Amino acid sequence: VRKYPDAHFQLVKDLEFIEADFSEGGAFYNDGRGWEPIGTKAPPFTGVFDGCGYTIQGLFINMSSQGTVYTGLFGRSEGTIQNLNLKDASITVKVTGDGSIYDYAAYVGGIAGSAKYKRVNDCCVIDCDISVEAVFSCAGGVIGSNSAPMENCHVKGGVIRVQGRRACAGGITGENNSNISLCSSSARIEAQGTAKNFPYAYAGGIVGNNCDGNISDCYNTGNVTIKDYSSYSAYAGGIA
Repeated sequence: VRKYPDAHFQLVKDLEFIEADFSEGGAFYNDGRGWEPIGTKAPPFTGVFDGCGYTIQGLFINMSSQGTVYTGLFGRSEGTIQNLNLKDASITVKVTGDGSIYDYAAYVGGIAGSAKYKRVNDCCVIDCDISVEAVFSCAGGVIGSNSAPMENCHVKGGVIRVQGRRACAGGITGENNSNISLCSSSARIEAQGTAKNFPYAYAGGIVGNNCDGNISDCYNTGNVTIKDYSSYSAYAGGIA
């Protein structure tokens, strides 16, 4: 898929990673980083990926970076991702360095780190754990930072944990600039602002920080927890 980012793909069976795949000598060891996300800032994924209702299980990512990253099964998507299940994924991302939130950012989601332009629909993320540490940490069970219409996406179980000078965590997406409908989450959400001066922390059952989007017909049953270095700016909600 990564070789033809503008093509149309269909999954034809369940795929299951095993521990040996990500161990030294395994096909996806990648110097200990595990899975390499499909689609980067240049070029992003712009095609169509139709999971046809099948499941990808056991995805593992352990990434450290000194600059902005887009991380998940897909990194940066400007295409359509639909009808896909992701189960038992473990994603850990740490961005080192201190400066602009846009230069030291981590956009992390089970399905994609970032999505825009096209759409994400009928995706389900099951028992996936995501942990992110960066100057700007933005994580969601499905999409990290979202600017694409999302419909009928669900997150079942798992933990989404972020910390940073600006930290956004949501069951479906960490940050939203589009329409989200008919989605649900039961993940545990935790966000912590770590700056001594002017930290921001956003945590929501569906969306961490709803910047310029509409949320309709969605519900959350997971716990939402927020911690902040100070009381300067901390926002938490059952939905957003």
